[in-house]
Amino acid sequence: FAPGDVSFMPLLSEREDDDDEDEDFQEKLAFARKALKENRVLSGSAVSRTVTDFLEDEESSTAAKYYHKFITGFTIAAVLIALLDSVDVHLFGHMSVAACVAIDSLLFCESLSRFIFTSNFRSFLLNPLNIIDACSVVPIIIWGIKTRLSARFSVAAGHFLLAIVPVIRLLRLVRRFPHMQLLVSAFRDCFEALPVLLYTMSVLGCIFSTLIFLAEPRENIETMSESLWLVISTMTTVGYGDVVPNSSLGFFLVSILMVVSSLYMAMPVAIIGFQFTHIWGNRAQILLLQHVRDRFSRGGIGPYEIPTIFRLFDFDESQEIDMLEFQGMIREMEVGLNEAETDQLFKIIDTDMGGSIDLRELVKTLYPEDYRHMYGKRLRQTHKLHSNMPLV
Repeated sequence: FAPGDVSFMPLLSEREDDDDEDEDFQEKLAFARKALKENRVLSGSAVSRTVTDFLEDEESSTAAKYYHKFITGFTIAAVLIALLDSVDVHLFGHMSVAACVAIDSLLFCESLSRFIFTSNFRSFLLNPLNIIDACSVVPIIIWGIKTRLSARFSVAAGHFLLAIVPVIRLLRLVRRFPHMQLLVSAFRDCFEALPVLLYTMSVLGCIFSTLIFLAEPRENIETMSESLWLVISTMTTVGYGDVVPNSSLGFFLVSILMVVSSLYMAMPVAIIGFQFTHIWGNRAQILLLQHVRDRFSRGGIGPYEIPTIFRLFDFDESQEIDMLEFQGMIREMEVGLNEAETDQLFKIIDTDMGGSIDLRELVKTLYPEDYRHMYGKRLRQTHKLHSNMPLV
């Protein structure tokens, strides 16, 4: 280009406009960041967030990664020690009680740290994993009062500890398996069909238990409960063999029950298997959404805080946020997603592929159950309005 070439001027003008737009975006981003802190939308101090991330997210730091490996191995060792104690193999000899109290105390201290540094006590208490972890204090309490109990209750407390301690320690490992969420999601989706299947199974059980009870002589099946036990063990394909028919009619009825129940029991197994296969195919999306919800919860953010945050990052006040605004929002909320995960999350929320997302799309994707409560009345009013519109 020559120094006086005017054809170069539009390119300079476009570059200056881009610089102005970037500067304007950064100013709005700084304002949103300041508003987040001033309005305390992100609850909890930096220390509490750091400790919570250390305990909850092994990817938050190298130290957290090593800690998670240590606590997982320690918990597995604690389970094995409890199982050995239940078969009278005491690794610590006369110090077994002190060792068990020390192990459970250490596990409980981890749970107590989660509680102290949590940013949202309500979400913490509603999380079943935290309830399971808090149960680590139960053996400590029982060990503390065991010596003050009578001989009868002391023996019962000892038996209770032998049975319950391995279970409590083993359940603590559920937290270490994020893919457990996939199995929970599969069963949750299957619960819609479960009542109908259970009702049909109950009807079949009642009919066949009545027919078998009437067909069999009383010296073979004395009560309806025995007949019902025979039907249940047959329908579930267990077949203990402790109760069997004697008469020809009884054999005939049980044979029909075997065929009918085997065909019937295939339905729930197929439904659960299909649902799990479908969810496994979408595992990356489900785990990403669960990770975001967990990080939001750790920052004290729930579905009812989302509208406030959404408005802060809707810089052009269009009631929608685009990819650039969304990236800024996720970054300032310190969710811990990289750029690729942020882009994937945006695409999951943007179901209509319009290049931008609105508040309802965001809440509905992250919190589907709370979405119904937040917008249910408005949705019903909209549906009523459309249903009352005259047909053209």
